[in-house]
Amino acid sequence: MENKTVENTRYKILLIEDNKLDQQAFKRYVKDSDLPYDCTMTESVSQTKKILGAERFDVVIVDYMLEDGTAFDILGLTNNTPFLPWQSVCYRRHKDMQPLRPAGWQT
Repeated sequence: MENKTVENTRYKILLIEDNKLDQQAFKRYVKDSDLPYDCTMTESVSQTKKILGAERFDVVIVDYMLEDGTAFDILGLTNNTPFLPWQSVCYRRHKDMQPLRPAGWQT
């Protein structure tokens, strides 16, 4: 299957991360790599609720453990947003991904 890319296509990325250093590292990586991403960042489930109600994203990257909830709370928001489908990626610093497996997350 041929991979077709449209020149000048930009992708809207939502990064949900409560660690400022990780946010900065992500921003720096996108900038230094000259990736075609327009990034929005939130730090909590409550901030994310506001954003998802108003904007559409191509990809959502979410830290598993947030200040006011977990990645499961973010996934629960998808039932209430008209902007489906979107791709999501979940990550956590710990090697044990067992808590994510019941929801279908794979390593």
